[in-house]
Amino acid sequence: MAEYYLGIDIGTSSTKAAIIDCYGKIHGIGQKEYTISMPKADWCEQDTEVWWEAVLECVHNALQVSKINSSEICGIGLSGQMHGIVVLDHVGKVLRPAIIWSDQRSSRQVQKYMEEIGKKRLGELCANPVATGFAGPSLLWLKENEPDIYEKTAVIMQPKDYVRYKMTGLIATESTDACGTLLFDTANGVWSESMCEVLGLDIKKLPRVNKPWENAGLLTEEAALKMGLKKGVTIAYGGADQPMQAIGNGIIQPGTVSVTIGTGGQVFTPIHSPKYDPELRMHTFCHAIENTWNVLGATMAAGLSLKWFRQEILGGISYKELDECAGSVSAGSEGLLFLPYLVGERTPYMDSKARGVFIGLTLRHTKAHMIRAVMEGVTMALWQSFNIFRELELPIDCIIASGGGASSKVWRQIMADVLEYPISITAATEQACVGAAIMGSVANGAFESVESAVKAIVPKPTVMEHPILENMNKYRIMKDIFIQAYNQNKIIMHSLSDVG
Repeated sequence: MAEYYLGIDIGTSSTKAAIIDCYGKIHGIGQKEYTISMPKADWCEQDTEVWWEAVLECVHNALQVSKINSSEICGIGLSGQMHGIVVLDHVGKVLRPAIIWSDQRSSRQVQKYMEEIGKKRLGELCANPVATGFAGPSLLWLKENEPDIYEKTAVIMQPKDYVRYKMTGLIATESTDACGTLLFDTANGVWSESMCEVLGLDIKKLPRVNKPWENAGLLTEEAALKMGLKKGVTIAYGGADQPMQAIGNGIIQPGTVSVTIGTGGQVFTPIHSPKYDPELRMHTFCHAIENTWNVLGATMAAGLSLKWFRQEILGGISYKELDECAGSVSAGSEGLLFLPYLVGERTPYMDSKARGVFIGLTLRHTKAHMIRAVMEGVTMALWQSFNIFRELELPIDCIIASGGGASSKVWRQIMADVLEYPISITAATEQACVGAAIMGSVANGAFESVESAVKAIVPKPTVMEHPILENMNKYRIMKDIFIQAYNQNKIIMHSLSDVG
């Protein structure tokens, strides 16, 4: 009997499921979109049952497309959006909607982190900067603003951990998501008693931590019936979306960098020791490989910026038309600049009050200029992370574009010109799902390690776009203006944020 593996990615704007074989061929894909709930200013929440229903629909669709016998699914792995919190009571009931990574309500709690712990100690304890939307500040907000719910909370978990709980009935997390809570000792791989004690948070509310590739349990009969699968399928713990896309792209060694444009945007590279940026502009997280970490820079609204402009301003034109419009405009958008801070910004500013801006508009500019400016602004925000990689002397041998933005030739060329480096892609699609499926294959014993699975499954990257000198020179000027634009408008952004 053939063996197939199911990878499920619980994203911010959609859930996807992909079925692969042991050679990496994708046999079926399912996808279900959903929205972010914003019941108050700065709040971003999602209903956990929406995730679960999306998983069920995606798996059924992937099975239908693949035409394989569902009994041939031998392992399942999970990938998911980072930082958010799901709170459960003692009988496993969800107590409120999940607070997700783009939420900004915890600005006062972020301030408490800095006052009680400080930048230097924060780096020593968890190797990460503090920002709104992370589990630690969100849990602290919950304790201070919804104390009844906090007291009833028996355990918190991340989004993909909740989905795994629905599949197995077992509560746990793993290292790649735990390290993104700001309650975790990233270097030593354990919850930080010091962080919890200083912040007054109950460490007993944090789940057991495991490895992404380990066996988390078996698919229950109830979940199997709903998913259309056989009872007892091996389920891996899985991992956070960025390590999973990295695995799906074959990024397991230092020197290989991924630049992802999904809902958010990330620049990611593996490291063999838990080195962190002393200025805490970047994140240092656990990778989904033994004794490996990663350095990550993040911009909050990458593909989200283009999605917003497409839906709210342009009335929902096709992505093909967006690409054609952007490609009709020269590099630099004829002096039009976009700051993509629609939900604040992470790297390098850690500024939840940063706001989006178009600068340089004239009567000459059209929707095509504005579309390209959005793409360029997102890429320049990612360039700031890439630039810090250079400052930290991290090796850069190959850049692999990932996420939905990587499917755009125009956007890949902008990446090459802004980063001043050739841009590669892998032949694999749905990389986060593939990475998750790889975890399922290792947990089920098809491969002895993540590394051996990657070598067997993930194709080598191919260079697609090379930098164009004329564009590089223009973007060097634009990048300087991009930095100035934030610095000179920061006070105005914060004032407008307070008015809103």
